[in-house]
Amino acid sequence: MKPPPRKLWILHMPLLLVLVVWSVLFLPNLRTSPSWYGDETLALKAGLDLTHGIAAHRAIWNTFWHPYAPYQPGYEYLIGWAARLFGSDILGGRLVNALLALGIALLITFYGRRIFGILPALFSALLFLTYEQTVIHFRWIFTHNLIAFGFVLSVLSLARPAGRRNDSLAGLGLGISSAALPLFIYGLPPAWLIRLKRPRSWFWLFLPAGIIVGLSLALGWFMHLPEQFLWQDLAATARFYAKSSGESSATVSSVSLNIYRFFTQDGWHTAGFVMLLVCLCRRFYAIGLSGLMIAFLLVQNRQNLHVFYYQAVIFLPLMIMAFAVTEWRIVVTLRRRGVKTRLLRTLQFALLALPISQFVRLAPQTLSGTLKPRIQHWATQSTSEVEQAARWLNENTSEEDLVICNVNIAWLLKAKTADLQQATSWAGFPTWPFDTPLPRAQFRYDANIAAARFLVIGDIDRRWTLAQQNVDKMVGAIADQEWPVVWQGPNYLIARNPKFPIIEPANPQSSN
Repeated sequence: MKPPPRKLWILHMPLLLVLVVWSVLFLPNLRTSPSWYGDETLALKAGLDLTHGIAAHRAIWNTFWHPYAPYQPGYEYLIGWAARLFGSDILGGRLVNALLALGIALLITFYGRRIFGILPALFSALLFLTYEQTVIHFRWIFTHNLIAFGFVLSVLSLARPAGRRNDSLAGLGLGISSAALPLFIYGLPPAWLIRLKRPRSWFWLFLPAGIIVGLSLALGWFMHLPEQFLWQDLAATARFYAKSSGESSATVSSVSLNIYRFFTQDGWHTAGFVMLLVCLCRRFYAIGLSGLMIAFLLVQNRQNLHVFYYQAVIFLPLMIMAFAVTEWRIVVTLRRRGVKTRLLRTLQFALLALPISQFVRLAPQTLSGTLKPRIQHWATQSTSEVEQAARWLNENTSEEDLVICNVNIAWLLKAKTADLQQATSWAGFPTWPFDTPLPRAQFRYDANIAAARFLVIGDIDRRWTLAQQNVDKMVGAIADQEWPVVWQGPNYLIARNPKFPIIEPANPQSSN
């Protein structure tokens, strides 16, 4: 027997809306908009290497636990294989992250409708998809996007009655998050508190994450035997985060300032904070407690999160779900006061104008490829220029040559690569994030700048890398030797090591 037309409309309309909005905001110009960013190309390169059985961050062996980039193998494998489906291109990795945004929206729409109701769930899902920071950050390759997906599954499951099925789904969500980044740990305390009075839930809640973290540690240890890099990397990570936390949240006033800056960055976050407080009732306390606790743990030791927003995406969908809760509570209150259902439905449909207006504002930017993140200053200024420089380098190097360059171009090269920080650590000088220089044994190959055939200086190097501790010593050493510039564009230049023979370039020196 076919469902009545009204039933079909209720089932299909939310799905159609979500798919249309997602397709327009997340798929056009996905490869280059927003511009490539170092953290995502670093994850991409590590993922591609891992799919070939190499656990490394270019010149250094990767145990998955060094603060340089503690990206977990689950996420690296995911984006690495996706990129290989697209010819080892960044588009594959970005598509995975765009699909994570769709997955979050579908979870809120369909798994959340029994918690919030159909229209509040749809409103929240569309609000999430059309928020500018969602569009920007889920088009990038960020481990935090997988954590966000796992947290949504976990919190929605915890908002349902305790039981093996819901607890197992909540545990699965935490397990998915643990396959991305150690930052998943922020989801554990609220999950434990929500099921505090039900100890038999704890096993199902924490087993998946425990297994995945154990496998990551075992893989990081086993892949580099007989060396013991894992233990020194874990110690380095502990030192790094302890120092960072101490610098960013040394006093109550600094913690309060961090929280104030974050929740006053725009009206959505200010309203979201208030609405998370609205969630602190029996029916929705899983959402309120998780959202507020994760936000506090995240924000309290990060001063610039409102600018470098990518870490905040682990909290963003939880905050957006609070809008659905608030809508539900208002509707219930008005219904109890005698407001007619038809009028309430009209008001709920009218509320959809908010995400629709955001969609109308953002769609021209995604369709034209002109999205501008808050961190555009530190992103690639011209992806076409980087590809031109990469083509020149590939025509003038072999797989055995070493090129010192940032990771935004390294993922495109066939030669061995290392960045200036790795070269600085190889030379025995401390720099960020290698506060203690790595032992030579932890290098996959020599990262000696004197052995490099070419040095590439790009936009991010001028704007960030060259300001890091002791990096100037590396550049100063080659400046004394007068490495000639053999390729130059508006943002990138390539200098040749004079120890190597002159190569007639396949393309003449460029100024494009």
